[in-house]
Amino acid sequence: MVFAAGKCEPHEATVKLMEHLSDALKAVVEYVRVNVDIMGTSGAPLRSPPEVLNRQDRVRAKVEELEQLAERARTGTVTLAQFEAIREERRKDGCTWPQELTSDVARNFVALGSSAR
Repeated sequence: MVFAAGKCEPHEATVKLMEHLSDALKAVVEYVRVNVDIMGTSGAPLRSPPEVLNRQDRVRAKVEELEQLAERARTGTVTLAQFEAIREERRKDGCTWPQELTSDVARNFVALGSSAR
């Protein structure tokens, strides 16, 4: 759901849902920020110190992208596809977050979609 400037104002209930979505995204941001040093591997060899530092830099960059999504969620200018793209990139780097956080974000997107009907 996207609200263009000057086109229409979201209903008060929709604004609350956008705030909940923003909060859910911020919970993901906080988890990733706190756990940037934790990295899972599956069958791949351990990474060298330079590779680990490079990976941590990529994760920190994605934290910034997630923060931007959380801010944009308050205005309704974020999509589930944008969140999923970041989540998939992080998964490839061995950086995941608990499924509950992903589910909370998804539930909020669904609630926003339902409120638009």
